[in-house]
Amino acid sequence: MSSTLETSFEASKQAANKELQARAVELSAEETNIADARIRFEAERLLDFYEELTDSSTRSIVPVMVQNFLRHEDECSRTTSEALRLACLHANENADITQCNALLGRIDALRQEADDLEVSILSIVDADTSEACAKENCSVSPSLRGLLSVIHENGVNLIYARSLVQCSKDSLRIALRNWNTELLA
Repeated sequence: MSSTLETSFEASKQAANKELQARAVELSAEETNIADARIRFEAERLLDFYEELTDSSTRSIVPVMVQNFLRHEDECSRTTSEALRLACLHANENADITQCNALLGRIDALRQEADDLEVSILSIVDADTSEACAKENCSVSPSLRGLLSVIHENGVNLIYARSLVQCSKDSLRIALRNWNTELLA
């Protein structure tokens, strides 16, 4: 009886192994098909993106816009660093009102530049929200929309930098007034 059970057990074990091997071959074929489909999908998306970039309406505008964005971001970073440096100077460390005024002017110019950049990006994004773009997977518009959030955050940083420089300027003005009062007294 035990030999019959062992024989039956071995037979069922071999049948299960054959089924598992057959299923492994099926899964391997399915995974290959899925991998091929994924590669095709990624290649099609990349081709669509390249076609969007070569579209005559965006071909000349988008590269210039991205370069302007990068330059603007770099200038914002330098200007906010300069605002922090200027705010850390004390009245006796060669900080003067002309430096504050110059920096305030740069900050205002950068804020205007950010507004202009935002308007130009929105003009392309709004043009791409047409029905043709809605049906297809547009890649340029979402990428440009991502730049808008960075421009907005840079604008917030510039607002704080302007406030900081204005406070430094006011503090410097008060220190100079006190210094003049001490000299006259």
